Amino acid sequence: MKNLLLVLLALFVCGSAGTASPYKPRRELAKFDPRYAAHKRELRARLKPLLNRMAREEARGKDVACARDLASEAGWLLGYTTRFDEAAERIEALKSVLATGAEPCPAGRQSRADGSWGCCRTWYLKLDATAERVMAIERAGMEPVLPLTLLDRINSPERLTAYLESILVSDPARTGVDNRKELNIATSVLVRFIQRGIPRTYAYHPGLRAALCTFVDGRWRNPRTGFWGAWYVTPKGVVRTDDLSITFHLASYREAPLEGWPRMFETLMAMRKAEYPNGWLQGGRNSTHHLYDVVRLMRLAWPYLDDGQRRRGARELRRIVRWCLADAVRPDGSFGSEADEGDPGNTFYFAVSLLDEAGVFDPAKRFWTSRALPGGQALRRRLALRLLREPRDSGASGLFLAQALTKLRVAGAAP
Repeated sequence: MKNLLLVLLALFVCGSAGTASPYKPRRELAKFDPRYAAHKRELRARLKPLLNRMAREEARGKDVACARDLASEAGWLLGYTTRFDEAAERIEALKSVLATGAEPCPAGRQSRADGSWGCCRTWYLKLDATAERVMAIERAGMEPVLPLTLLDRINSPERLTAYLESILVSDPARTGVDNRKELNIATSVLVRFIQRGIPRTYAYHPGLRAALCTFVDGRWRNPRTGFWGAWYVTPKGVVRTDDLSITFHLASYREAPLEGWPRMFETLMAMRKAEYPNGWLQGGRNSTHHLYDVVRLMRLAWPYLDDGQRRRGARELRRIVRWCLADAVRPDGSFGSEADEGDPGNTFYFAVSLLDEAGVFDPAKRFWTSRALPGGQALRRRLALRLLREPRDSGASGLFLAQALTKLRVAGAAP
């Protein structure tokens, strides 16, 4: 309740900052911990050789799913919090797993404690690791063996709303935590699970869908830009950011129609030269991950755009496809130019999804142009052959590789 009152007061004072916000969460984290930069630098130096070793082990065919979970949790703690003692503990656990092969919690096995999968301790990361596994199981016509009591934490309108309110607004200078990643990942999973009743065996509260819709569309969405994003407490009030990834998830996974696409298109175009998560670029470079989000949002917006907007959108889509084919795809069917992916599953999945979404493989999907894009089927076969040679772990990376291969096979059936 205290957080809610703080947010309402701040919004009354300053309203919405929109896409042009200069807010820098990392600077605010440094205010909480004066040695923030030094701690982060030291622990990242300890983490980097372990990541390199993990990549080598994976290339040799070892299942590194548990190690990847530990690395991901350490990366989140270093990137979004000042909880350096916890980050150091996760790094030591990663070191032990790589050295001995003894996994604290096998990534491919369901936990008896709460029905989750994965080796993470943090609730939202456990939820994320569990989501892909559950959806893969249900696509195969099966059910989880153990009940998913992990979801009990949010299984009432009151509990769901309280949880979402607790991560919507961040005050890094006061708390030492930026909630943005948790907000993105947790809502991405919860929107899919609650709307679609996943898993089928879990008894969701009958009021949960309505509570989720009220929060996402009524409470959270920026009415001026049409986007969603993290909110931050500042001395002048609350800054509401427009986040590419969060908006991609909430727009893509919803079941109810979404209004305001022309306004969202203008917001999307306005951020094309800005840095992720409030723009398309990663470290000043293109990324197939973020550009896939852009192409997907363009596809969803297309039926609602006027002719002028479509012409502008088509120019950007042509540029994106040209870059991906010329710079991101390597001759051997692998992908380069990635600034943000740390495992084969993500690297292949997002690159293949970008090309698939843009209609490179299938002319029927080419919503933005009637021009021919020759060579799509040859490229599809080359990517599929390379992807089949990639090591596939028992965790999320392996599941993403399988999904990428499915997209390529479906594309191969197109005329």
